[in-house]
Amino acid sequence: GGTRHVDLSPRVTPATGRGGAGTALLRNWEAMGINPANLGHKENFLVSVGIFNFGVSAQSKAFDAKQLRDALQNPEDTFTTADKQKYASIFTTPDGLNLQAQVMWAAVSVATPKLGGIGISVRDRSFAHVGLNHNAADLIFNGQNAAFLQDSATYTKSIGEILDSTNLSYLHYREINISYGRRLLAFGEDAGAGEKAIQLYGGVGLKLLWGLGHAEAQAENGVLSGHASMSSNMGVDYSAVQNFNPQNTDALFNAVGNGMAFD
Repeated sequence: GGTRHVDLSPRVTPATGRGGAGTALLRNWEAMGINPANLGHKENFLVSVGIFNFGVSAQSKAFDAKQLRDALQNPEDTFTTADKQKYASIFTTPDGLNLQAQVMWAAVSVATPKLGGIGISVRDRSFAHVGLNHNAADLIFNGQNAAFLQDSATYTKSIGEILDSTNLSYLHYREINISYGRRLLAFGEDAGAGEKAIQLYGGVGLKLLWGLGHAEAQAENGVLSGHASMSSNMGVDYSAVQNFNPQNTDALFNAVGNGMAFD
């Protein structure tokens, strides 16, 4: 079957009702990060404010929409044996399970017909991927009853061999977006209300990025490897790791990395 996808992102809700045409139709602060030129449209409010919008999306080739919703909304449910087998299969599909979450802490945009529109927003975004081989999925959902634990040959293999083809990843960053958009040209016949038939808009957006967490682990060709770089805000305790001295940073938000991007 095809990919099942559930998206509960608040950033695209207005576009969903318009057939997904967000690039052309989103207005006010919702246009930031998608098409900043839309900040200059006359339909925008003089002032538009958004506070604490949250969204999550999940994707797996082994899930349908109802199963995804149940798994996300009821993580405490007790699994039957059949459920365990079903969910184990989810993580062993080629694409595994992919998760995305975002919190838009605050956003504001101001627009005037003559000067155009400017906006600023602060949000966090997180991405996770879980791809397990059969042994790893069997262990997570069946515990000590996992089939490979009943095979004496298992205990002669390395962890990398047992978990071969397993891969995990996580990324979390914070973004401050400053965007500006306005009308650049208007020409052609009169379209009414003092507007020209053809109008050209332009915009630019600057994104300041702070990395708050990044981790990867994979088992390939029998070798287990990985790395992690986590902000102290994550509460990770590295004291139990031998021969490892974590480095401190004085960066804003206790970030472990930073960067810039443009729209």
